[in-house]
Amino acid sequence: MEYKNKPLPRNDLWIILLLSSASVTLLLTCLVLQNVIVKIEFGYVCGTIFVYPFVCMILDIIAEVYGYYISRQVLFFTIVSTIIFSLFVFYISLLPNPEFGFIYAHEFRVATSHLVRNSLVGGISILIGQITNIFILTKFKQILQGKYFALRSILATFFGDTITFIIALLGFFIHTQIVDTHELFVITIDELIIIYFAAFVLSIPGSVVVWLLKNKANLNNNIEVVHINPFKSKDSSLK
Repeated sequence: MEYKNKPLPRNDLWIILLLSSASVTLLLTCLVLQNVIVKIEFGYVCGTIFVYPFVCMILDIIAEVYGYYISRQVLFFTIVSTIIFSLFVFYISLLPNPEFGFIYAHEFRVATSHLVRNSLVGGISILIGQITNIFILTKFKQILQGKYFALRSILATFFGDTITFIIALLGFFIHTQIVDTHELFVITIDELIIIYFAAFVLSIPGSVVVWLLKNKANLNNNIEVVHINPFKSKDSSLK
């Protein structure tokens, strides 16, 4: 059986750029909110949890409509953007301030002191988790002949984001004084519950966006063959 991958129409490039920009913006927001602990009715969560599900939805949409390899490139560049952002902010925050200048310089340094660590730990965890996510999504697209995007997205999120959140939360808070072990366990369970619920809810608008984009670009039969090597730049098996 052959799987065809149609070339992307040039007039769809602005859509990929828009989705990529949204992904970068949302992940930068996640980076800033990572150390903001929010009390909810049944426990505690990081502020990131209210934004990150939208990043996952965008990457799923890109993978579904434009392919695994484009989605993976967007993921790489998004993570690199957060690391560059954190390095610039951290470096500039260390520069001396005049007495008449920024009166909250010390507070700003404290607030941004975790950015580099968070961007590196978050980048590694998101890279591993989201590559798993979009690989599962695209592989099952091949198996199911492009059907059931919502179900595939929920399934991929279950595996990918479980990996992401366990690695990320352990990396963010182990050996820090922000939270203790019990609170870390509570945050992990609460955030996983929220991310699973968000995946279910966002799969509905995500399916609508996928349907609209596929019909606009006439990509309904665009089924991509992917392999387990996440660092392969393109798939030579496409026919």
